[in-house]
Amino acid sequence: MALVLHQMLKVALGLLAAGLLITLVGSNTDYWFVGSGVHYGLWNICSALTCVDLASVVSPVPGHVHFARIVCIASALCSVVALVMLLLFGNKAQRKTYLNVAYGLALLAGIFCLVAVATYAVKEVGGSIKLAWSAGLVVWGGLLLIASSICIIVPVTRGLIQFTEM
Repeated sequence: MALVLHQMLKVALGLLAAGLLITLVGSNTDYWFVGSGVHYGLWNICSALTCVDLASVVSPVPGHVHFARIVCIASALCSVVALVMLLLFGNKAQRKTYLNVAYGLALLAGIFCLVAVATYAVKEVGGSIKLAWSAGLVVWGGLLLIASSICIIVPVTRGLIQFTEM
């Protein structure tokens, strides 16, 4: 059996891959917030000359930072599993299950991204602290992941996915 991917699933693959990449870049760079001569992210805090581990400056690391870290990691893991499900579904008996899992995980990954930024921003933004481009990347990554989930579920619910014999 050869798999004929519906066009929307091809779009979903692209959106999912882009969302994962953008989320990984955003969650690992140090420009979540800027202010008072420093910029920082989930892992490091940087001045004009140097970057150091956040835990070496702030001890203990606040709970909302740990939460955002965990949620970003969970988002990346959900995205990877969703990609694998989309790429590997080939058995006619299991295709709908794989696609439903991919849909759910892509949606969950996108929501995780938005929750991570929202939770971190509520605690950090204020005064001279401003939201920066790394957090924006995570938001965009989350939106792309949610869009990919829509591109997965539409052809599934409408019965547009077909298999052909080779």
